[in-house]
Amino acid sequence: MIYAGVDIAKIDHVIAAVDEHGKELGKPMGFKNSVQGLERAVSWLEGVAEEPKDVVIGMEATGHYWMARYAYLSSRGYAVCVINPMQDRAVRRLKGLSGARNDRVDSRLMAETLRIGQFDTTRLATDEVQPLRTLSRYLQSLKAELAEIKTQCICLMDSYFSEFDGVFPDMFSQGARAVLSKSPLPFGLRRRRQGSLARNIQDASRRGEGGRP
Repeated sequence: MIYAGVDIAKIDHVIAAVDEHGKELGKPMGFKNSVQGLERAVSWLEGVAEEPKDVVIGMEATGHYWMARYAYLSSRGYAVCVINPMQDRAVRRLKGLSGARNDRVDSRLMAETLRIGQFDTTRLATDEVQPLRTLSRYLQSLKAELAEIKTQCICLMDSYFSEFDGVFPDMFSQGARAVLSKSPLPFGLRRRRQGSLARNIQDASRRGEGGRP
């Protein structure tokens, strides 16, 4: 079995390989983050192994850049594994290379991590499912961010306008926001006529949810 490691970056990647005895095969090679670059990497792999089934490729999950590399190499019949960074660091210490970091050393160490460690082939979702997962995670992050902002707003209102919560069950409702847009401070609200406030709330209610005066 041949073990190949790919050091992932935004633009330039490096691939290296070792055999089952740890002997380096060929020289580590850089390739671009492009279709042409990936084809060059496959040509390099074909030079060190007769068949894709004879190779296991490892890479770390660096941002989102590894996904396209994974998808392309898998489509060419190669088994691809995402390496746990903790495994990589352990091998780096074992080899006495904790302070040595460059693309060629890193790609060689990833190959060595596969050789001496335990690994499972990584499986990504299909092309149809993966974008939905990405968008779903982004939606969840936006919801979490919105919840945090709402909490900050509630704390702010409690500090200077605590009575407002007793008037509107939901301070983020259309009616509440309509009132606050005209009268954000308590003394300003006290000066307003009841009819003016009612019109604010009614107008907001026609656009959506309202509040009770």
